[in-house]
Amino acid sequence: MTFIKRFDHIGVAVRSVDEALKLYRDILGGKVILYKLEGTTRDYTYTQFELGGQRIELIEPIEKAGASFLTKFLEERGEGLHHLTFQVDDILEAIKYLKANNIRIVDEFFEDPIWKVAFISPRNSNGILIQLYETQPSSPYDHSDQD
Repeated sequence: MTFIKRFDHIGVAVRSVDEALKLYRDILGGKVILYKLEGTTRDYTYTQFELGGQRIELIEPIEKAGASFLTKFLEERGEGLHHLTFQVDDILEAIKYLKANNIRIVDEFFEDPIWKVAFISPRNSNGILIQLYETQPSSPYDHSDQD
């Protein structure tokens, strides 16, 4: 079964987006697309930029939010690759297929009708968290026309 529609972005965990942008934007020439938008769980922000034809996302914890998945990640592993994100046509079918193949899904969020997301456990994917998302055509998250 092929359920992956397209690769979307690489997520990088950072302590400070502004510090990271000194390299990615100022030196390497990345073009910022989104800047410090609040994430789904309200305890991090994400900033996206394009560089070399690819979308890269910097995720930074919101300090006032307290401990979160991201603060834990940074404490245990430091800054670096956090996740790979792929767009899928049907998130529920993708999850069903993965579970049928003994792939563990660690989180699912379906509250937002245009951003339905699930994560494959890094234990099943060579230590990398894989994010799968479904969106509606022409939503702000649908980048199919940019490929």
